[in-house]
Amino acid sequence: MPDTPDRKPSQNLKKLELIWNDFKTDPLGFVEKFWPHIKLAPYQVEILTSVVHNNETWVHSANKMGKTFIAALTALWWFATRQAKVVTSSATEEQLNTVLWGEIDHLLRTAVLDGEPFSFGFKCSHLRIWLPSQGRRRGPQRKFYLVGQVAAKVESFQGHHLAPMQDGIGTVLFVFEEASSLEREFYEAATSQAHRILAIGNPLRSTGIFYDKCRAGDQQHPDGSAALYRKVIHVSGERSPNVEYARAHIELGRAGPAPIVTPGILSYSDYLAHEVNWPPDKVRTRLMGLFPDEADERLFPGEWLDIAQQLGRLLRERPADPPRTRRFDRFFAMGVDVASGGADETVWVVLGRYGVREIVAKRTPDTSVIANITVRLMRRYDIRAGGVAFDAGGGGQQIVDGLRSRYGVELRLVEFGAKSRIPAVYLNRRAELYGELRKALEPKPRVRRMLEVPAAQWTRKQHCLALPPDEGLLREELAVLPKCYDGEGRLRLPPKSRSRGGGDHGEHEPSVRELLGGRSPDRADALALAWYAHFMYRDYLSLVHIRHKLIW
Repeated sequence: MPDTPDRKPSQNLKKLELIWNDFKTDPLGFVEKFWPHIKLAPYQVEILTSVVHNNETWVHSANKMGKTFIAALTALWWFATRQAKVVTSSATEEQLNTVLWGEIDHLLRTAVLDGEPFSFGFKCSHLRIWLPSQGRRRGPQRKFYLVGQVAAKVESFQGHHLAPMQDGIGTVLFVFEEASSLEREFYEAATSQAHRILAIGNPLRSTGIFYDKCRAGDQQHPDGSAALYRKVIHVSGERSPNVEYARAHIELGRAGPAPIVTPGILSYSDYLAHEVNWPPDKVRTRLMGLFPDEADERLFPGEWLDIAQQLGRLLRERPADPPRTRRFDRFFAMGVDVASGGADETVWVVLGRYGVREIVAKRTPDTSVIANITVRLMRRYDIRAGGVAFDAGGGGQQIVDGLRSRYGVELRLVEFGAKSRIPAVYLNRRAELYGELRKALEPKPRVRRMLEVPAAQWTRKQHCLALPPDEGLLREELAVLPKCYDGEGRLRLPPKSRSRGGGDHGEHEPSVRELLGGRSPDRADALALAWYAHFMYRDYLSLVHIRHKLIW
C-alpha cells in the first residue's frame, strides 16, 4: 500500500478528533459521512452494530456476500474513530495483502467529505497504518496502528495491549477474515488483549474454533448486561439484496430480469446457477453459508439446536402470566448437577411443558447453599419432589440426604456411571440420559409447526424442548458431543474427563472436558437430568390419573 499524502497533518488530526467524538459508537454514521455512495445490506448493518455492542462477533457466510469488505470497513472505522490498535489476519499472506488490505486501500482512496475527496492523513506502509506526528513531536505515533498479520506464529499476536478510553470505550480490535482456518491458540492470544473480536468466513469444516464458536451460538455476557459476550450471525446466499429483490420482482409479475441493486454481491443469476450446478456439499457451505452436514456425526446436530433456540426465542417473547395464575407451561421439573470442585459450577435447569424456563449456575464452595437454592426453585415453580433429579456425584448424595432429613422429601438420585435401564441400547445411564435427550430435541414435524405461530397460541396438547436463545455455553456443551457406539452397537459418550489408562476406547479419544477446552459440561448434564425427571414424573402423573379414573 503506497503512503497516503500527509501535507497538512495538524488539520487532519483536528478532523480525526471530530471523527472520534462523533462516530466512536456509530459506524453507520461513519459510512454515511465518508462513503455516502455505499449502501450496506441488512446483514452488514447487523455485523457492524454487533461489533459496537458485543465482545465477540462470529459470522459464517456464503460466498460473494461482501464479508471481506465488511471486515475491512470494520477495521478502518475502529481505527479512525479512536486512538486504537487493530490487528487483522487472514488465511494466507496473499489473501491478507491482496484481498483484505486491497479493500482497506480502496476505502481510503474513495473517501469523500462534503462532496470532495478526503484524505484521513494516515501514515501507511506494507500492511501497516499509523497516526501522523502531532505538533512539534517528531516521528509517527506508532503506539496506535492498524496492522495485518498472517496467523503463523502465536508470538506475533502478542503485545497489542492498550487501555480503554476514558469513557470506557474499547481500543483494541482483532479482525479474523477467512476464519475457518483460525487456530485455537491464536484466538486465545487475541482474547487476552482484545476489547472486540470479529471473526468472519465461509463454514468450510466441522472442526476448529470457528466451528465450535459458531455452533455454540449467542452467549450472554456474564455481567448480566443486555450486550452479548458472543454474537453469531449466519449470512446465507438467500440474504443477498440482489436475490431478495429479484424474487420480489418475480412475485410482482414484472417482465425482464431484475436489476442488480448491490454491485459486488451475489447476483440472482449466479445464485440459481450455483444451486443447480454445484454439488450438494458445496451448495450447503458456499451458497447457504452452513457448516458441513453433521446429522450423522453429532449427537445433537446444529440444525436441531437452531430450531430449539428459535422455539426458545418464541417462548421468551410470550407475555408473562398474571400473578397468582397457573403458568401455561406447567408442570415443571428440575435437574441439578453438583459441582465436583475447582472451577466447576453447580447448575440448576428448570423445564416446563415447552422447554427450559430457567438456568442457574453458581460456584458453590459452600455446599449448604445448594439445598437452599434447590428449595427456593421448587417453591417458585411448584415442583414436587418426584420432579427433581440430582447427579449422585460431586456430593449430590449428601445434598439429597440432607434435604430428606430436613424437609422429608424424596428426590431422584441418578448415578451417571450406573447400568442403563435399556442395556441393549445404551452403554450406561449417562448415555441413556443423553440418548433420551436427543430424542426430545429431534425437530419432528409437530415441533416444526410450533415455529409458525407465537408461543401464546401454543396449546396444552403440544410440547417441545425449547432452549434459551442466548445460552451459548449450554449449546456448546451439547454441540461438541459426537454420536458414537461401542462394539455391540450401543450408544456411548466420550469420557467426561481423561482417565489415566485411556479407558476402553483408546488413549487418544478426547474427553468431553478436552472438547470444551477444559470446562465441565455442567449445564448439559443438568439439562439431561431435568429431562429425565420431567418424563419420569410425567409418566408417574399419567399412571396416577389413570388409576384415579379406574377407581372412580
